[in-house]
Amino acid sequence: MFIFDKIIIPIITAVVGKKQPQPKTSPSHTKTRRWLRLIASSLAMALLVCWFSLSKVEAADFSFTKVVDVNTQLLDGSGNFTSFSAPTLKNDNIAFVGRGQPGAVGVYTIGDDGSLHLVADTNTPIPGRTEDVFQNFDGLTVDKDATVAFEGVVISPTSGSSRVSGIYSNIGGTLNVVADLNTVSSLGSPGTLSAFSSPSIDNGTIAFVGFPADFRPGVVYTFTDGTLKSVNSGLGYPGIVAIDNGNLAVAGRITSRAYAITTVINGTVNTVNLSGSYFFDSPSISNGSVVHRTTSFTSGPTIVSVNTNLGGTVSQVAGANTFTTTSIPGGSGNFTGFGEASIDNGTIAFLGNGSNSQQGIYTTFGDSLTKVIATNDSLDGKTVSSLSYVRQGLSGNKIAFRAGFDDGSQGIYIANLNPTE
Repeated sequence: MFIFDKIIIPIITAVVGKKQPQPKTSPSHTKTRRWLRLIASSLAMALLVCWFSLSKVEAADFSFTKVVDVNTQLLDGSGNFTSFSAPTLKNDNIAFVGRGQPGAVGVYTIGDDGSLHLVADTNTPIPGRTEDVFQNFDGLTVDKDATVAFEGVVISPTSGSSRVSGIYSNIGGTLNVVADLNTVSSLGSPGTLSAFSSPSIDNGTIAFVGFPADFRPGVVYTFTDGTLKSVNSGLGYPGIVAIDNGNLAVAGRITSRAYAITTVINGTVNTVNLSGSYFFDSPSISNGSVVHRTTSFTSGPTIVSVNTNLGGTVSQVAGANTFTTTSIPGGSGNFTGFGEASIDNGTIAFLGNGSNSQQGIYTTFGDSLTKVIATNDSLDGKTVSSLSYVRQGLSGNKIAFRAGFDDGSQGIYIANLNPTE
C-alpha cells in the first residue's frame, strides 16, 4: 500500500485540491478516499505496465565500432577499399572479403591487435595449381586465432565461367589446400570432388560438404591437423554444415523429399528437425544448440531455433508466414523474410526483412527480440540503406555486419552490447 498512500494519493490530492478536514465518520470523506484509491490503483497498474514494457524494450543497448570503410587504404597502397562482403567474427577476430580498384579482391583479417592482414588476393597462386591465381573468394569463415577457411574461385578454362576450385586455409600460417578438384571422394571410385559447400571452422577443425563429380550425394568432411575424413551426418543428401567444439549441425535431406537438420554431438547423430514440406539451410551451432533458416514451400520463410540440449525441442524465434507472424522490433508491421541466422551461447541474431524495404539485424540479447540496427537508422553520421549479415556474425556480446549508406559508401561495423539494468 506504500505506493498508494505515500506516492500516488498525494499526487492526486495535489491535483484535485486539498480537502478540508472532515469528521472521521463522515460519509463524504469515506467516499472521497475510496474514489482516490480507485484512481490511484488504476494509475499504479498503468505505471507498472509501462515500467515492465520499458524494461523489456531497453533490455539491450548497442554501441557501434567502425572496422573498415571506403576510406581505408588497401595494404598494397594502390587505393582504398570500394566494397566488402559481410564479415565473419570469432572472439575479437574478424575476416572479410574486400574489393578495390581496378578489380582487386582479397581475403583480409583483423586480429585482436587491431591490425589489418592480407590472407590471399587475386595475385596469390592457388595451392596445388601454381599456374593459376584466385579470381574471387566465397564462404569465408574465421577461427579464434584469426586463421580462416574459404572457397577459392577460378575461371574455368573450358566454359569461361566462374567455379569453386576448392577449400583453402591458412592454418599454420601458410595457405594450403583443404580439399580441391583433385581430392578423391570418400565414396570411392569413380569420382573426385567437383563442388563444395561453404566451410565452417572452429578450434582448428574445418567442416564442409564435398560433392563428387559423378553426381552422387555429397559427404560431410572434417579437416584436422592435415587429415581429411568423412563424417556420418545421418543425411542421405547433406547440403551445408556448421561446427562448434567438434560438434556439427548439418542441413540437407534424409531422402529426396524429407528435409532435415541433424547434429553430430560427441559422435552421436541426432535428427532435430524433419519435414516433407520445409527446406532447412544456413545452420549455426553453439554448445549443442542450433539455429537455422526454414523456408516453407507454401507459407513463406521463417527462422526456427532448435535446442538439442532439450531433447531437440523446436522453438520459433521469428516467423513470417500465414500461420505465425512476428512484429518487427523498432519497425513497422511484421517480418516478411529472413537472411542468415547465428547462435552463440544461447543468444541468437539474424537478418530480417519487412514491407516497404525494411531490413535490419535483430537479436535475442536481453531476453527479448531486439533491433540492433535497421535501414534508415543513422550510423557513423550517415543513413543506412542496406545491411549484410552471415551465420558467423555473432560472437559473445558482439555482432559484425556490413552496412551500405545512402551516399553509396559502405563499411564493416561491430555492434557491442552494453548491458542495462
